[in-house]
Amino acid sequence: MSGIPIVVSDAFGVAKMLVTDDELRRKFVLPVSDQRPWADALRDLHRDEALRRTYSDHLVRNAMNLTIEASAQAVARELAVFG
Repeated sequence: MSGIPIVVSDAFGVAKMLVTDDELRRKFVLPVSDQRPWADALRDLHRDEALRRTYSDHLVRNAMNLTIEASAQAVARELAVFG
């Protein structure tokens, strides 16, 4: 199972649902305000085939679980914080 590893913003989207591993999240779910971590993440993915494969497989497994129902439940959980 292989996909394309992605570097994503922590500001929006489904990053929390796609990247569920804490270590991978620290490396590849990044703030938009700082360019350095983005460059580091891309460099690491380019240079490290094992990391690229591990991260790619992680993303594919999680993406396969992203159904409309799962997405709706995740939104409901996030909205529950607001009461």
